[in-house]
Amino acid sequence: MFRFVPVLLITLMMGGYLQQATAQVPGLLAQARQLMADGKHSDAYTLLVSHEHQYAGQLAYDVLLAQSALNSRQANLALFSLERARIQHPAQAQVMWLMANTYAVLGHDQNAIRELNLLLKQSTASRYVQPANRLLEQLQQRQKRTSLQAYLGVQLGNDSNANSATASSIFLGFELSDTSTETASIYEQAVAGAKWIQRVGSKHRLMTALDLRRNQYPDAEFVNNDKRQLQLAWQLPQRYQVVWQQSQTEVADKLNNQARHLYLVLHGQHWVKPLYFIRRGELEYLPEQSTKDADVYQLGMQLPLNNGRDQLVFSLSQDRTKTIDSPYARDYLALQYRKKARFMKRFTADTSLAGLYSDYKEPYLGQTRTDNVHIASLRVTYVPNRQWEAALDLSYTDAQSSIVLYDYDRLTVGMSIKRYFAR
Repeated sequence: MFRFVPVLLITLMMGGYLQQATAQVPGLLAQARQLMADGKHSDAYTLLVSHEHQYAGQLAYDVLLAQSALNSRQANLALFSLERARIQHPAQAQVMWLMANTYAVLGHDQNAIRELNLLLKQSTASRYVQPANRLLEQLQQRQKRTSLQAYLGVQLGNDSNANSATASSIFLGFELSDTSTETASIYEQAVAGAKWIQRVGSKHRLMTALDLRRNQYPDAEFVNNDKRQLQLAWQLPQRYQVVWQQSQTEVADKLNNQARHLYLVLHGQHWVKPLYFIRRGELEYLPEQSTKDADVYQLGMQLPLNNGRDQLVFSLSQDRTKTIDSPYARDYLALQYRKKARFMKRFTADTSLAGLYSDYKEPYLGQTRTDNVHIASLRVTYVPNRQWEAALDLSYTDAQSSIVLYDYDRLTVGMSIKRYFAR
């Protein structure tokens, strides 16, 4: 009988250990939930995964571990704990819902659709029914080989400085014309556009987008303008995207300029998941007798913060401008912070703070020009359904230059409404 004593002792020890571990779970989960409530999803995942050998297999632990992994953009890791929970709880609605979301993030649409159909079949009275139907509709739309979306919109607002000009009427002893000094005006904008997406195989997508805008300023008609932009994008495997874009601007019914740009976008694979972009562009000022064209080069990085809810964008660029008299190069350093927040279910607030710094020799005045431009903007969007969108836009620009002619500030306030049409 003595040979059973070690087994008995081990069993008693393990029983006491499991009781102690089970008692510690609520405290651990509460700590992780608080971190997630503070937006620290990566910290919550690090905390939970350090106890995986103790609590793996307990439903509440596995579900929270999956949620923290998914929210910290580690969908593959979320799938491991969900598969473990699924074995022991095959009909648990929350597990099926999280698995569907994880598959959707990973791009495994068929698996996500299977999980959602299973969830809707087994949990008809669940609180997940409405969001499951919504996600199922989105995935089915994404599964289509071809999709088309069009939109129409209008915006009304007020612009304190429609021509982005100085408030001073005198420069170097000369009186400036009305078009060269600050002019306030209300404005009206009409928008129309369409986007066409074609899936090619399982890993490629082709996208074509057209955007048309007409801006009217009743009190500053000399800045009335029409803008047309055509964009072609090719989504490649391995996180690459190639974008070609052409735009034209007509000011006061005369073709002012046209621009062509080619972008290469790369999604980084480090833990911070940055996005890199490279741009090569050409800007041509018209009519043809105005020989002021520019070659544009840009290198930038977009860094997600706060688990993707905020973004920090940094870029370096150079415009090499060609003129009749003397070519010159203008260097730019840009830094932008973006924050996105949701409230009251259907409202979204997008905040942006940006700084643009440039330094070059002004060819006409022969002086070194240093510009510091600061822009703060806020956009509050209300989306009652998939067809309609209403927005309030606020933007303030403060431009300070070493040449007083280019000093100005500008405040715009506008309200817009947009109607979407999808097939």
